[in-house]
Amino acid sequence: MKDLNTQQQSGVYPIRQRGFSLVELMVSLVLGLILIYGVSEIYVNSKATYNVNEEMSRMQENARFSFDLMVPTVRQAGFTGCIAIGATGVNDIRKPPITDYDIASIMAGHEYTGPSWSPALPTGLSGNVLANTDVLTIQSSIGCDAHLVGNMHARNANIQISPNNSCGFVAGDPILITDCNGSDLFKATNIGQGADRETIAHSNKGNTTNFLSKLYFEDAELVKPTSTTYYIGLGASQLPALRRMDNVRGVDEELVEGVESMQVLYGLDTDLTPDSVVDRYVKADAIPVGGSGWDRVIVVRINLLVRSIGQAATTSSTYKFDGIDYGADRFLRQEYSTSIQLRNRSLLP
Repeated sequence: MKDLNTQQQSGVYPIRQRGFSLVELMVSLVLGLILIYGVSEIYVNSKATYNVNEEMSRMQENARFSFDLMVPTVRQAGFTGCIAIGATGVNDIRKPPITDYDIASIMAGHEYTGPSWSPALPTGLSGNVLANTDVLTIQSSIGCDAHLVGNMHARNANIQISPNNSCGFVAGDPILITDCNGSDLFKATNIGQGADRETIAHSNKGNTTNFLSKLYFEDAELVKPTSTTYYIGLGASQLPALRRMDNVRGVDEELVEGVESMQVLYGLDTDLTPDSVVDRYVKADAIPVGGSGWDRVIVVRINLLVRSIGQAATTSSTYKFDGIDYGADRFLRQEYSTSIQLRNRSLLP
């Protein structure tokens, strides 16, 4: 065996186990924390970006869906088959008061002037509309393939139509019958379903008379009058939402949540000889109630302010829309606009 002196002389020493020094340990911890912080920061920023993109996509979808629901209704304002609302020859025999459908006007608007609306809101909407928002009502009709199956033998006779129409008439509905030479608007007092026909009565119970203005033959059709009001109110989640009131059936429903405000402008053709070109845009309170101003509306411009459902913004901010500051909070907001040409203006005299 070699002694200790021999091991030292040959340069061979005993193997000893060594650990990290305190400095090395602290350096490794700092590097690890920096790495974890970097990964966490990337995750947080990615999550925030995802939330913003998700909310922005949802806002755009809500705006698109809102316009998809409103535009067809507004575009068809005044449609009543081949006789336009406001045209001569429409004989309205409904018994007053009439609150569900106004044959004299294709639309009505209400501008918020604070603390109320001008013109005043209908009684059914009072207290339901959010401040700083406008209200728009459209009068129109739906063609539903309801044609007479036989000629009327008397002006006070019940009207009989094919049962396979899509109108879904119920007692109390306003109904318009027209053959393009004349039209009568009456309230259905009874609907009878038969195997080969649907019978509609128009008695004195809901009308001033049970006599129509003329006899109608198999070339006449029945259309379903509609009166729809769009406004901004609270939804089921207590968030602002676009809502729709069916004035004929009295049904109020939420359409799209997150729509915070609606502002409406009306494009008028003010020339002495109308040329179907907008001369100026005005608000509803600038159009005289009961005057000829609404007959000059040929375009409706709708501006919507859509808010995110979640608070996706990283900082609080305000958003100015129609002179009103919204916020400050961390909700995202974006405004969207569309202009709608009224197709049935050319039918008016």
